[in-house]
Amino acid sequence: PRNGYVVVRLKADNPGYWFMHCHIEIHQIAGMAVLLQEGDTSDMEPVPEGFPTCGSFQMSEKEFKQYLTPEGARKREKKQTRPSDVLVEEVDYHVVDYIPVVIDKPSDPSSSRESGTISRKYLHSAYHHRHHVILIALLGLSLLLNLVFISFYLCKKFRRSSTLEKLSQKKATLMDNLITGNLKHSESKQRLV
Repeated sequence: PRNGYVVVRLKADNPGYWFMHCHIEIHQIAGMAVLLQEGDTSDMEPVPEGFPTCGSFQMSEKEFKQYLTPEGARKREKKQTRPSDVLVEEVDYHVVDYIPVVIDKPSDPSSSRESGTISRKYLHSAYHHRHHVILIALLGLSLLLNLVFISFYLCKKFRRSSTLEKLSQKKATLMDNLITGNLKHSESKQRLV
C-alpha cells in the first residue's frame, strides 16, 4: 500500500536473490519491482529500528503448513500444459535497471574513500535503451509529419482565402458598374460566370 508496509511470510528453501515484479514498467517505477533476498536470517540486514514487524517473522515447518491450501480445495482435473507461455524466447533486461550492481573496479584514488575499494554502479542494459531510442525517433517523426500537415493546411487555407477575396472584389466591381450603368445586364452575367 502507498505509504505503508507489507509483511510477507514465505517458505524459504532456495537461497539467493529473486525478483518479484510486474512486467509493466510504469508499475515497476511505482514500486512493484522488489528484489527478494532469500537465505539465513544471519545473512540479512537488521530490521530498521521502530519498524512494525507484527511479531516474529520466523516460523517452524508446522506453523507454515497452516498457510497452505487445504487438501481438496483445488480441482483435481488435469491442467493443460502450454510450454509456449513458459519459455523465454528473448531475454528482457529491463528489471536490471532497478538493481544496484557491484562491479569489481577500484574507486577513484582522488576520492575521499580508500583506494582499492569496490565502487557501486547501476547497470543499464543496451536492450532497455534501444526501446527509448526507438520511441524518441518515432515521436520525432510524428512531430515532423504534424508540422508538414499543418503547413499544407495553412497554405491551402491562405490560397483559398485569397481566391475568395479576388472573387468578392470582382463581384463588387461588377455591381458598381451595373449600378452606374456602364455595363449591360447580359454582359455582367457573362463576366460573373
